[in-house]
Amino acid sequence: MTPPNANPIPLALEGIITILTYLLIGLALVSLWFSRRPVLWGILLGGAVIAGLAAHRIEPIALAPIA
Repeated sequence: MTPPNANPIPLALEGIITILTYLLIGLALVSLWFSRRPVLWGILLGGAVIAGLAAHRIEPIALAPIA
């Protein structure tokens, strides 16, 4: 069992997830602008936004000071 103040994911992994999420959002926006299939890229953009929100939801827990 993990202690209550343990980080759920390492901070480096969280940073990588956040950077990849922003890259995915940028790719989806550019592709949505030039695409003939905007629905596919709209779904991709929605998934990237959800992943970004999930990554930032974890952030306050991971950065909480150890009591």
